[in-house]
Amino acid sequence: MRRRLAVAVVPAAVVLLCAPIWAHAEQPTPDDATVEVRIGDNFYKPKRMTIPAGTTVVWRNRGGNDHNVLPDRGKRFGSDELERDATYSYRFDKPGRYGYYCSLHGAPGNGQFGTVKVVKARRGSTT
Repeated sequence: MRRRLAVAVVPAAVVLLCAPIWAHAEQPTPDDATVEVRIGDNFYKPKRMTIPAGTTVVWRNRGGNDHNVLPDRGKRFGSDELERDATYSYRFDKPGRYGYYCSLHGAPGNGQFGTVKVVKARRGSTT
């Protein structure tokens, strides 16, 4: 009996400990908000996020190397190389899925990449 209980408790504890991380990365933010993506050496954190239209995303390079932010397709947004502590920001006004990557350390969907999902902003929403 004890063995079954221990097996059931451990997965539940992992889910509870990880829930705030998942919620932060996937929860829409308030309208006209600003959210930050930390750029590290070979990663973006969070890698995926969901935001309402009108939200500004600020990418901040916290890595030791230069990095950039380029869209998977088109030229709607994107940065030049960002040195350590440099930032780049872009306001996402139209709903859709926007993939991006660092051309120095990745490619679309490979290596250092991320995704911003923009959803229609709810009028009068404060959450």
